[in-house]
This record gives sequence, C-alpha cells and structure tokens, in this order.
Amino acid sequence: MNLSTRRSKATQISRRITVSLVIAIFAPLAGAQWSPGQGDWTKSHDTDMRVMTYNIKAGISSMETKTDGPTQWNALAMIVAATQPDILIIQEGGDNSNIVPNTTVDSPQVLTNVMDMFINGGVDIYNNNTPVTAYVRRYAPDFEMPYIFVSTITDNFNRNVILSRYPFKDLNATGSPLRSDMHPHLPAGWAPGGNGGIRGMQFAEIELPGDIYAGDIIIGNAHLKAFGDPASRAQRLEAAQNLSSYVQQFFYGDASNVPNPNGWVLTSNPPAIVPCRYTPVIYGGDLNEDEATNNRRGPAEWMRAGAVTGGNDGIDRDGSDGAFDNATDVFSGNRATFGSSTKLDYLIYPDSIVGRRRAFIFNSATASANNALPPFFSQFGGPPQNISVVASDHRPVVLDAILTLANEGDCRPGSFMLTGPISGTLVTDPEPVFAWEAADEAVSYTLTIATDASFNDIVFVQHDIRSTSFTLPAGVLDSCGTLVWTVDAENPSGTTAAQQGSESFLVPSPADLNADGVVDADDFFLFLQLFAAGDSRADFNNDGVIDADDFFAFLTAFAAGCP
Repeated sequence: MNLSTRRSKATQISRRITVSLVIAIFAPLAGAQWSPGQGDWTKSHDTDMRVMTYNIKAGISSMETKTDGPTQWNALAMIVAATQPDILIIQEGGDNSNIVPNTTVDSPQVLTNVMDMFINGGVDIYNNNTPVTAYVRRYAPDFEMPYIFVSTITDNFNRNVILSRYPFKDLNATGSPLRSDMHPHLPAGWAPGGNGGIRGMQFAEIELPGDIYAGDIIIGNAHLKAFGDPASRAQRLEAAQNLSSYVQQFFYGDASNVPNPNGWVLTSNPPAIVPCRYTPVIYGGDLNEDEATNNRRGPAEWMRAGAVTGGNDGIDRDGSDGAFDNATDVFSGNRATFGSSTKLDYLIYPDSIVGRRRAFIFNSATASANNALPPFFSQFGGPPQNISVVASDHRPVVLDAILTLANEGDCRPGSFMLTGPISGTLVTDPEPVFAWEAADEAVSYTLTIATDASFNDIVFVQHDIRSTSFTLPAGVLDSCGTLVWTVDAENPSGTTAAQQGSESFLVPSPADLNADGVVDADDFFLFLQLFAAGDSRADFNNDGVIDADDFFAFLTAFAAGCP
C-alpha cells in the first residue's frame, strides 16, 4: 500500500473477520501435515512462513540435464518438492563450469528462465528444446513459486537467487524492492565500510497477504567468502559486520521510525519509511564458517547480535539480539549442513517479532533409515537415500517462522492525543499553532478544520505534515464562531484518528473587543473609549487612520454579532 491508500473502519473490521475465518479453516490442519515419519515434510501450520536456504553446488544452470533419473537437477527438484518452502534462497546458481570447463555463468535473465523450468517444467530452450521432465511441480503439483529474483552480481562462477511464493514489493519506498547487494556502508559504528563481500548480499522485500499477516517480510541471501586462510576469514567478518549494521540502519531505522537515521548507508534513493514493526528481516545463506568451532566471534554472531551480544545494537526490530535457526537433522540431531560435523548454512531472524515453530535440516540418508522419505523419491532412478548427496555437498536449512497475524497486531500508527487548542479555547492569533502527540510509526499527519463536528463543512485541510504541530496560515480564520479540528496519523498500512476524535475552539468576532466571547454593550462602550482616545485598536478597518469609516465598520460587525 502507498500513502494514498486508506482503509475505512469497515474495511478493518472486514479484514479481521476474514482473518478469523482463515484461522478457523486452517486450525483443523494444524499437526495434520508435518509428519516426517510418514514422509510428509510440509508445514504443520499454514500461516507459518517457511524459509529455506540451500547451497546447490551449481546444480541449477542452463546446461544442466533437466530430465528425470539419478541426476543432480532431479535430486534438487525432489528435495524442494518435499520441503515446499514459501521462500527459497539459493547459493551457487547458474554455474555451468562443472559441465563445460571455463563456460561463463548464466546471465540473470537466462538463470531466471532456468529457475522457472526448475519449478514448472516446460521446454529446455538451452538444450535443443528437449522437454523438461524433472521439475518441482511434477512431484508437488499444487506448489507454486512464481516470483524469481536472480542477483546481477557474480564471482564469475555463480549467482545468488531468491524465489518466493509471494510478490516482491517496495516496502520502504526506495523505488525498488530488490537489491543484488547491500548499498555501500560508511566506516561507521562497528561497520568497517563497504558492501556484502565477494558475492554481495541479496535482498528482496516481499508483500504478504494483508488479510492474514500483520506485516510483510524482507529476505536476505548471502554467500560469504570460502576457505580458512586469514584473508578469507577477514573478508567474511568484514562482510558480516557491514551486513548487520546495514539491516539495523536501512530496514529497522536503528530501532526507530526514522530510516537510515545516521546516514551511514550511502544511496541516491534512500528509504523514505521504516517498514511496519511486524515486518521482519530474515537473512542468511552459506556463511562458510561454523560459529560453534571457529574459535572467534564469527559472521553468524555478528549478523545475529551486532557488535555486542546481549546489547541493544542487535538486528532485531527493537534493537535486541536476533536468533539463529538452530536447525538439526530431524532423526539424528546432527547440526551439520556440510560434511558430517560442520554447519556453514544459517538463517537469522528477529525473535522479538518472529517465533520459531521448528527448524530442521533435510537429509535423505537419515530420512530413508527411518522410512521417512516422500513416496515420489522412489522415482529417482537410483538409491533414494543418496538423493541429498547427489543434490549438493550442502544440506538445506529450513525455518518455519511464526509471524504476527493480522488479528494479533496492527501496523497502522499508534494512538495519540490532540494537545491544543483544546475545546473551549478562544483563538485570537491570526496564525494559531495546532499541536498533537506523536503516534508510533506514523509517517505523516493530516490536519482538518471544519465548522461542524461531523466534518461535512471543511474549512481547511493540510496533508503530509511531517511534524507534530502546524501553524495555520493567516487568513484561514477569517470569520468568527466555533470551529472543530482533528488530526489523522498515517503510514502505508493505514490511518489512525486522534484518540479523542476532535477538539473545538472559538474564533471571536472582531467586535468582541474585550475578548469575553460575547458581543454586547461592554464592547460598544469600549470601542467608543478607544475611538475617542485615538487608540490604534479603534482602527477597525486597519487603514492606518482612525475615522468615521472605522466607526461604521465597527457598527456593522457589532450588528452582525457572531453565530
């Protein structure tokens, strides 16, 4: 939604009714899906957001064989069909060098086409127009992932990719919902300065259904520098430090309502707003370092907690530390995503607004040993227990995230009060100041003045006020009487009216010289005194001369009184 979109109260009520129906429909399904022992690895709760990270070891590219059988492409398709993520972040896409040495990496457009074939099948236009017979929806026909974002950044071998069930949308008003790398960061705070490292840090802003979820979601995808030499370790740490500060500053406004408040992120299209407080950033990928065995405060810890573990500089929406996925193999309890004992792949999330239903690592070997493979794995053409090994040298990490639902939170601005002028105030200043409290997460305010409490007869409206006060221009209050005013706080999620509704104020008649709110004999005799004394207040028509014209102007105003 943009700032011009406004939901009425009736729409809000309708939305909550819809949410209640959705939850009521989904409730009987809870626990009926997630059942690995019976080969069902799909979510147990439909409203959970399943995010999966997977380093695919160059298994999806234009030159890959895309037919069924014991191939890497087919193995990857089966694993995605088994897990059915809502959002999938992929590392090492588009690399053809394992097929033809020194072959160039797929372009973003080519890899986008290839990813569509991977999900939906079709004709392989890169291999003699042969049919694509191995693809995700062959094994999971109801699964859809129509939104594909391929990074423009490459290390000359591969690219990062984000696939989503939900559409991309510009959530912080920068002009684009997609970034192949974070914007450059100044050497500031704990960030050494720079970007997301050798393969960038890919971000996608994703719009979730507003009738189900209170907020939206932002996804980050990283493939940090490999190898254990000092230079590689330093590159990983530098990228992670930049990333953690970037998330905190660019998307969370450093735990405030002001985007990029310190100006540390450099961009010609800065964010105009901080996304809704129920919009999490979930990011991770192949960090190429095991936080449990690296003997230092490594990339994952920096990306989770910022500079101080337990401090107020973390990557959570409120400035606290975020959380790791803590995924393990469902059957063995092993945390390794690479080899037998090493965890390189992480998902990091803000646990103040995101709950963890579960996090797991899918491994066909342990699943097979426990008779927990999906039935279609038998179509592989080779030992089904080997599917994970054939697919990649990494195993996927899956997080079932519990997001705030629409009936549990509201992203509209918080409540606030009008502070002045309050009802009964006599306003004599031709340029009065109207003031109100700040509303949490408000982007702007609209001031409205009318002659009636129903606001049918509007005297003045000012939109897009970016502060909590407004000085009325001279000439607006050119007639006397009681006027009513109110303020609406606004952000992209909707509008919140002032808590007390409205306040009123009285603009006195110009003939009410003693400002007691009544035009009567006291004012008449006061004018006569001022006129006789040549007092400037008797210059009723403001022409600089006290004469008969002022006398007759006063009589006209006195006779008119004030309604």
